[in-house]
Amino acid sequence: MNFPPFSGAPDDYAGAEAVESCGLDAGPGAVAFRAWVLEEVEGREPGSEDWRAGDWGIVRNCDPTRTTSKHHEGRAWDWHPKSEQTADALLAALLATDAEGHPHAAARRAGLRTIIFKSRIWHSGRRRWTPYKGANPHDDHVHFGFSRDGGAGLTSFYADAAPGTTATSGGGDLIAVPLFVAAAILAMAAASMKGKK
Repeated sequence: MNFPPFSGAPDDYAGAEAVESCGLDAGPGAVAFRAWVLEEVEGREPGSEDWRAGDWGIVRNCDPTRTTSKHHEGRAWDWHPKSEQTADALLAALLATDAEGHPHAAARRAGLRTIIFKSRIWHSGRRRWTPYKGANPHDDHVHFGFSRDGGAGLTSFYADAAPGTTATSGGGDLIAVPLFVAAAILAMAAASMKGKK
């Protein structure tokens, strides 16, 4: 598995953050992680039918009966992998101990709070796989749930991934972000502007 080059220790494990809102905006971190998995890990052509077949979505319509879904805040992504073996390989790599001895290093860098696949859940609080008892066993797709910082692309997975470029954060402050996060931010801004015409 080819991860972007990282420096320093990984981020702390993602903590509990209750879902507080519901919107239609996908977080730039979730967008960048999706692009990395579909394009870099699986080799899918951006915008192709194959790419869309693997992307089962970041944002979900607001559902008052499901108040805990990170999809409502644009910080979860559902991936339909090409094969179970591809999914298992990626999950093993995300949860592996890095060369410096940091467990779950890439998952921590990406700001992952939960991973659900095949009736089991990995949770950053428990730091291990346990049985998943939700209504959908996630047999045909992998669910990635991000912390707010992970969903926003503010963890080291995104900051260390490539030489930085300058982008504007929501507050107007300039921050250095890798090119693939900047591209995700620009694509979201373009889509947002298109909808306002």
